Amino acid sequence: MVLLAGLLPGLWSVGTARAQQPAPAAAAQPAVAKPNPQPAQPGAAKLPTAINPQTAALAEKAIGLAQKDQYEEALKLFRDAYRIDRNPRWLYNVGVLYDRMANCDEAAFFYRAALFGQGVLPQDVDLVDNRLGVLQEECNFRERHKQVADRHARAARYMSPEFRLCALAESILTGIITPAERQLLATCRATENAP
Repeated sequence: MVLLAGLLPGLWSVGTARAQQPAPAAAAQPAVAKPNPQPAQPGAAKLPTAINPQTAALAEKAIGLAQKDQYEEALKLFRDAYRIDRNPRWLYNVGVLYDRMANCDEAAFFYRAALFGQGVLPQDVDLVDNRLGVLQEECNFRERHKQVADRHARAARYMSPEFRLCALAESILTGIITPAERQLLATCRATENAP
């Protein structure tokens, strides 16, 4: 799998809505998002109105780890940030990290979740959508995830103590949740923000 190191937008940082470019080559300045006076298009990100200081600190630390290629640790911090404020920009960052780790299936899933939740900067929507198309072809994502069994398995993984992404699991199970999964979801919610 070929990663688009310089072409795909990098991790979203916090404060103002800006895209952090990957660290290699020259020290490029982060692109600053300019407010768009026109109504947002479907799939375009809303600029954040307020930043949770706790998630901002987690994100900055995660970006630092990702720049040092410590992707697993960065993933954990972005998942923690998402559990705290459910902001879809953290899903986008998780997608970027999985993409850099060459995990096609997870990258495609989190890019889709970020686009659906409007967690991608407006100027990056087309790039992310194009990358998602490439990933979907490479790992046959769309066909595999039409299967109900795969949706159950993915939701179970996201309810596990490792992930505890309960809201994401619940959205995956919409319309197909079983009584046992309802119980797992309740347990997940009860422990979601535990250390």
